[in-house]
Amino acid sequence: MVTSVPSDHPQIVPRRASEHRKLVHVHGDRMRLFDKLARELLQSEHDAHLHGMREAERQVDVPAREMMTIAYHAQRTEPELRRLVAERQPIGAMLALGVAKTFSHLRHFAFDHMLARERTYRATLLGMRHGLEAAYLLRAVADRARRTEVRDFCARLIMEREPMLQAAAEAVAWSADHPKLALSHA
Repeated sequence: MVTSVPSDHPQIVPRRASEHRKLVHVHGDRMRLFDKLARELLQSEHDAHLHGMREAERQVDVPAREMMTIAYHAQRTEPELRRLVAERQPIGAMLALGVAKTFSHLRHFAFDHMLARERTYRATLLGMRHGLEAAYLLRAVADRARRTEVRDFCARLIMEREPMLQAAAEAVAWSADHPKLALSHA
């Protein structure tokens, strides 16, 4: 039995079919980017909490306080981000955290003890800055993909974390006044 399409039914004509395929392809690429960035940001938030705490223990005075502030902030934001990521990719969220934990342990046990305090501080800041840049891009991708909850989360994260990172970056100057301690290993 053959059914016919009513004449008033909008069909995709060949010209529009290629446009439709292009839109589907762009949306698919956007969602792959969305998923990748969401996992990357989840790893970064985990690292901001863990490395921030470790770095605060390694540092003293102003640098320690700035790292602790960021670490506590990441501790508060990570569960919400984990929930948002796990809604769409539960296994991806679990794997992202597994990778983050593995690399964090490698860094802590194998590398950080060989580096001077000022270098581990700057390396931690670099990782945190990388995570914030991922949040900027994820916010834009989430906006275009109409994932408003993720977009809004990223906007809040950026608004709250940016001044914290700026204060932590300015705390690097503390090392100039305390070079012996800055060059020491914790």
